[in-house]
Amino acid sequence: MSYDIGPHVNSDVLEQYAMGRLAEAEKASVEEHLLACSRCQTDLEHAEAFIRTAKTALRAMNRRPASRSTRAGAMLSWFSVPVIGVAALGLAIGTFLHSQHAPDAAPDSSTVEVRLMTSRAGDAADPQVRASGVLILDLDARDLPTDPPLEVQVVNSAGTQVWSGTPLRSGDSMQAKLTRSPAPGRYWVRLTSGGKPMREFGLSIE
Repeated sequence: MSYDIGPHVNSDVLEQYAMGRLAEAEKASVEEHLLACSRCQTDLEHAEAFIRTAKTALRAMNRRPASRSTRAGAMLSWFSVPVIGVAALGLAIGTFLHSQHAPDAAPDSSTVEVRLMTSRAGDAADPQVRASGVLILDLDARDLPTDPPLEVQVVNSAGTQVWSGTPLRSGDSMQAKLTRSPAPGRYWVRLTSGGKPMREFGLSIE
């Protein structure tokens, strides 16, 4: 008699589990599924490997002096927060390979990483990146609260939310990973804390 293990665990839930951020009830449910599902066990290994890589990269970035970034992307306000003031984005794009299982699709090892940093530029254009299998957002978290945790929202030009999640934070930096890059177009990357808007960046995907 076969054992019904139920639906596979969502990749975002696996990442939260790997970071120890799930509530006990949800954690127990995930662990019960992992005992019988080899596919989710493999996905969990990928998530843990990604988290280790992200933490190593963030530690290395915090150790080296801040470099002058290319001024690309204006910080556009959709709220009024005096502390934030007028700022824009600094952009540094790097690419690397990262293999991960993608259900119902051929594996795509293409990953694009974009760094969004506040700067003193007020007239720069949105940073542009190519559409990819995985999009990693490196976000500047300076002067932002640590409690409650920050949430990242990606919204298209029509105002529709296409992705949201909790970033992995390390000091003044954080990373958010989109396992599937949004379609080409213009987007806003918004940071909120406890439902309160904190920061917004423009981003164009080609």
